[in-house]
Amino acid sequence: MRVDVYVHTDSDAKLDKLIQMVTVLTEKEVQIMANLDDIEAAVAAEATVEQGVITLLNQLSADLTAAIAGGDPAKLTAILTNIQANTAALSAAVVANTPATPTPPTTTEPPTTEPPAPTP
Repeated sequence: MRVDVYVHTDSDAKLDKLIQMVTVLTEKEVQIMANLDDIEAAVAAEATVEQGVITLLNQLSADLTAAIAGGDPAKLTAILTNIQANTAALSAAVVANTPATPTPPTTTEPPTTEPPAPTP
């Protein structure tokens, strides 16, 4: 005669839950890393734009210095037109890429003018 005893526990359910939690954490980690890659790319692009603006300003300064030294009014007018165009383009880019300032919430409660009641 043979007697078999099977003991069933809920440890499999706990293990499945643990595996599910680790899987979710792994997915979140992948999402965070993708976001960090996007942030790194944005920082690199911003640095490139900043360097471009610095180069532009240095070139305009050099052109203006040369035109003033040469006393050429036509060159001065051309440089002024170039500065104005670049200023407008740069201003438009800053405005387009600057988030709007949120307005603070307004309160509907009138301010209290009475002093607090004294404590005994």
